[in-house]
Formats: sequence, structure tokens, C-alpha cells
Amino acid sequence: MMQVEMKHLKLFMNNQGFTLIELIFSLFICSLSITLISSALTLIPHLIKENESLQDEIGLSQLRHIGLLGKDLFINMDGLEMNYLGDNITIHQIGKRIVKEPGFHIILQDISSSIFTEKDTCIYLTYEKVDHNNEQKRFITCH
Repeated sequence: MMQVEMKHLKLFMNNQGFTLIELIFSLFICSLSITLISSALTLIPHLIKENESLQDEIGLSQLRHIGLLGKDLFINMDGLEMNYLGDNITIHQIGKRIVKEPGFHIILQDISSSIFTEKDTCIYLTYEKVDHNNEQKRFITCH
């Protein structure tokens, strides 16, 4: 019985290095992991673009909410002014951001140009993103 255990122990304690099968198996695992990592890396730009679009929709939703609760809305050269919950506020572009002041509540970012327009008592925001060449016109509120 002891001799059988010693034979099995000698098989596992071969100190001559890796066998060819072990080497092929490890190369297969490395190539499989490299393939999976490279395919995952190609998805990252698409996920970032989706996140950017989602952030814009959240910001526009906040802007619509502010517009619904606002009173005495009017558009001037600086942006959109209104009475919001008892405070006079301005929503306008500073740098590459559309912000609500007083304070510095960022609503949209990475904006190259923006303008508020009024048509039939409804207010729209037309803006262009920094890396995009198309303008987007979005409904804000009607008063």
C-alpha cells in the first residue's frame, strides 16, 4: 500500500518542468482572456456615449421641472429668467455649461452654443454639443 502511494507521489513531484499539454493549456487560457478583454474594451466608447445622452436627458428633465414651477418667464440676451419658488433665477450658458443662478447648478455640460426661443407661448432650448455638429431643439415649457 505504501509503495502505491509513493508511485503516485513521484508522478506528481516531477521536477523536470512543464509538460507540453500544460503549456498549451496555459496559452489557450491567456489567448481566451486577451480575446475577452479586447472585445470588452471595444464596448467602452458606446457605453460612454449612452451615459452622455442619459445625462443630457436628466438635465433637460430638470430644466422642464424648473420651467413648470417658474412664474413670469422671459427670455433675454443672457438666457431665461423667471421667478422660481420665490427667487429670481437665470438659466444661461457659462463657458461650456448651462447653469441656474444664483448658485451654480449645472444643468447641461459640454455645450458649444445655446439659445432660448419662444414660439406660441412655449419656450424651447436650442443647443449644440461640443463634439457634435447637429443642433438639438428641445421643448422646455409653456406659460
